[in-house]
Amino acid sequence: MRKKESFYFNYDVSREELPATLDVVKIDGRWAQVFSFVAGKSGSISFYWLDDPAKKPSSIKPADFEIIKYPMNTLIINIKDEFTEQEFNNLHEARGNPPELKKFIKVFGELNSKSGTGL
Repeated sequence: MRKKESFYFNYDVSREELPATLDVVKIDGRWAQVFSFVAGKSGSISFYWLDDPAKKPSSIKPADFEIIKYPMNTLIINIKDEFTEQEFNNLHEARGNPPELKKFIKVFGELNSKSGTGL
């Protein structure tokens, strides 16, 4: 019997090594918040820049980036001084949660372009 390969178990970057929906991540030195991801060799992370008032969607391929994970318990409140007022105000918390819970959003870490050219 031929083994069926699952998209979610046959990839270069494991799911645990990618930011989850609503996680905040620094991409080439700029803060962003993830709103979607697709794991896999051709996977992508969709996000919006926190310094963009229009919140225009962007996406990247994780395979093109070096991933630096922060400690698991890193929250916005732990590094709030690294965010401008605009970046903090553009954070999106889970639907139905009061805005004061923004400070408890998880900060995943950093993604730096392997090419060194940035976005």
